[in-house]
Amino acid sequence: GGTPDLGTAGAGRAALATDASTAGGNPAGMTRLDESQMTGGAQVLLPQIKFDVNEDSFGGGNGGNAGYLTPAATLYYVHNLSPDFKLGVAAGSYFGLGLEYDDDWAGRYYFQEGQFLTFGLNPVAAYRINKYLSVGGGVSVVVSNYEAKTAVRNLEPGSGDGRLEFDANDTGYGANLGLLIEPRVGTRFGITYRSKVDLEYEDKPDLKNIGPLLQTALDVTGLEGSKVKLDMEIPQAVLVSAYHEVADKLALMGNVGWQDWSGFGNID
Repeated sequence: GGTPDLGTAGAGRAALATDASTAGGNPAGMTRLDESQMTGGAQVLLPQIKFDVNEDSFGGGNGGNAGYLTPAATLYYVHNLSPDFKLGVAAGSYFGLGLEYDDDWAGRYYFQEGQFLTFGLNPVAAYRINKYLSVGGGVSVVVSNYEAKTAVRNLEPGSGDGRLEFDANDTGYGANLGLLIEPRVGTRFGITYRSKVDLEYEDKPDLKNIGPLLQTALDVTGLEGSKVKLDMEIPQAVLVSAYHEVADKLALMGNVGWQDWSGFGNID
């Protein structure tokens, strides 16, 4: 979030290469910058997330607004070593999500509150092979947090809900590559590939306000105090962008992309 290319809605992101944010969009584009440069951005998100519930079929309310105020920011820096060789770094959140329903939400026994946060640090380098072609790439270091809270139905009649809480962190690694092709002045094509990043969360869930019957069952089965391991995958992606100047103050930009979301969210 908070990238400078929000003004173009991300169109032509891998081919634009007009400021230091290209360290994140397409590292090969850093060769177009004549001097060292730093740029960044910030934004605030306030989502409205509501769940419609049939009161005749489910016990509990609609949970209210599950969204909450979330800040986001990015920072980019490109260092000019020579006209043809650049170093850079991109820092910011890959993506994140968070939900927080009211305590009486109808789906509280499946999910009640949680968040998935990521922060990426991406050092990159770029080299201009000739006036038509530049290449770039780097490594991705992703620090993440996964937190989930779920209500637990106690077995005693009239008793309140218990609660299960899971909270764990992990760091994953990946790579990204980029090409920038300039067949003529004012026309550019960018191609980027970002590898998948595997994350693994392991924690001993905390159980609170558990009734005596359920506590006895946990003790007998030996589940009390056991660890839970969850795997998460940030998907790989390919992006092809085009940029063409029609006139001094008019340019056309566009993207064609592919992202492999088939493995995301498949928690064992």
